[in-house]
Amino acid sequence: MKKFAVGIVAVLVLAVLYGISVNNTIIAHQQDAEQKLANVASALQRRADLLPNLASIVARYATHEQSTFIETARARASAAASIKLDAETLSDPEKLRKFQAAQGEVSSFLSRLMAVQEQYPNLKADRLFIDLQAQVEGTENRIKVERDNYNTAVRNYNNIVLMFPSSLVASFRNFQKLPYFQAEEAATKTPDLGDLLK
Repeated sequence: MKKFAVGIVAVLVLAVLYGISVNNTIIAHQQDAEQKLANVASALQRRADLLPNLASIVARYATHEQSTFIETARARASAAASIKLDAETLSDPEKLRKFQAAQGEVSSFLSRLMAVQEQYPNLKADRLFIDLQAQVEGTENRIKVERDNYNTAVRNYNNIVLMFPSSLVASFRNFQKLPYFQAEEAATKTPDLGDLLK
């Protein structure tokens, strides 16, 4: 009987140690996903900071469209920045969808802004524009890489939260599945280059 009691205690101790280990692993993966999300937010902030400068340079050449470019750039950057990318947004699929929609509008505006250069040959040769265009393109690439890194971190986290037996610890500690960044609706359609110039 004593051996049986010792065996039960040993199993309980192992179960507790396993639970602690799984809990710590889930927390580590959650922190990794949040850090990757912060990297996405940083890249998006960089884009928002570049947008008014780029619009200002384009506006110098497109004088009749100057106020439209600058005000639209500021409004889009402001709207995108007003929806914060934080842990609360991360855990709410609807808030994440709204955030992605706001960022999609900024991406769409950037596409139209870059297309304007075809109408203004001098703009294509302006060194400031070329430098800013390269920075914007680099930033867009960073955003894509950071979103991919975030989705990988979310997949790793969700695997632990959803797979048995770690799902038992996850449900006991109320860890929830995290949403992925999804492709923006506009990204799933073939772009009409004529629309970009409107």
